[in-house]
Amino acid sequence: MANLLILESWVRSVGLVLPRKLKELGHRFTFVSRKPEHYTGWARGAGLLDHGSAGEEHPMLGLADEVVVAETNDVARLLGVLRPLHAERRYDGVLTTCDYYLETAARVAAELGLPGTPPAALRVAREKHLMREACRRAGLPGPRFLATDDVEQAVEFARSIGFPVVAKAVDLCASEHVVAIHDADGLRAMFPAVSGPAVNIRGQKRSGVVLIEEFLRGEEFSVETVSFRGRTTVLGVTDKSLVGYPRFIESALMHPADIADETARRLSGFVCEALTAVGYGHGLAHTEVKLSPDGPRLVEINARMGGSYLFDLVHLVTGVDLFEVLIDLALDRAPRATPAPTGIKSAAVHFLLPPRGGRIVEVGGVEEVKADPAIHRLVVDDVIGKTVREPEDNNDFIGHVIAVDRTGRGARRKAEWAFETLAVRME
Repeated sequence: MANLLILESWVRSVGLVLPRKLKELGHRFTFVSRKPEHYTGWARGAGLLDHGSAGEEHPMLGLADEVVVAETNDVARLLGVLRPLHAERRYDGVLTTCDYYLETAARVAAELGLPGTPPAALRVAREKHLMREACRRAGLPGPRFLATDDVEQAVEFARSIGFPVVAKAVDLCASEHVVAIHDADGLRAMFPAVSGPAVNIRGQKRSGVVLIEEFLRGEEFSVETVSFRGRTTVLGVTDKSLVGYPRFIESALMHPADIADETARRLSGFVCEALTAVGYGHGLAHTEVKLSPDGPRLVEINARMGGSYLFDLVHLVTGVDLFEVLIDLALDRAPRATPAPTGIKSAAVHFLLPPRGGRIVEVGGVEEVKADPAIHRLVVDDVIGKTVREPEDNNDFIGHVIAVDRTGRGARRKAEWAFETLAVRME
């Protein structure tokens, strides 16, 4: 039994599963947060079919052996709290599921003498412009890019490489403020939204730097990997559907991707080179890559397991539990990441998005979808009567469905059928 330290968490998805997995495996954990109230009210529209019941305390709070309130946005102050606690309680590892605290967790692990990814490698992997620069130095082909906080400099660069371009904040996630732009006026209009606000959703100060990139054409995939002591193992390649152009909202994923083995090897090899280029040799990674007409091109590195229930898809198909892998890595143990037959050849998730902004009146077709034997799970959030914005990023899902195929790579088609059957009626 290990005693683990968890620094903040995503509220949903991985944040709901990890504490239950820790308890299932017999581990203890201390949860550290600057605002525990951030995790209250999670059940409102949180997909209660698989997560719990209204009024239930968030698992990070309810299952923790201890909850510590500390300023997680200031590493020096945080260490001032954690050092005496570690001396008394002797933690075995440090974890987080939240992108915004990956580097913090690594710095805390290093300061407390615990296993972890080198903080510098996480910073390079996390900050999109640093990742681009590291890959360019390593000689990996990629889009032309410029990182700037000056809108006119951005316009001049975009004109020099030709529109359309993609603009994205260097320090956000979940496709937030990632947009394709087709002319100078559009870039000037969009730039303030991408560079601001001054802080992110966790109260951390933002840099205001915007990455302007050459538009990459081609189908997008992600490669799921686990690295341990400098050696990277590829768990598989996932295909992806994007909607909402000129924004890039993930609408569906399938694992494994329905591509030729040689194509999967090309994508996997390219991603392993990118991870080496940024110095990422210990941890899970969900790396997005496009198969352009000129070959694989890196979109971005996510130095953690894939969210959006991708961890479920990997587990259903390969039997590899990414949460167990995450815990093993935090404890500096060789991860249990060897695929084994599960009887499922492919698994897909399709996200339910409102067709536009407005008040949701009804979600039809739920019982029909649930009755289909290929449907592994259906979650529809408690959104009836609520007003939602027009979808802009991956935070706008109002539900999801997971489908499986035991004979081949047809899970995506079944998930798409379920999505089409779930009719969202707006007022």
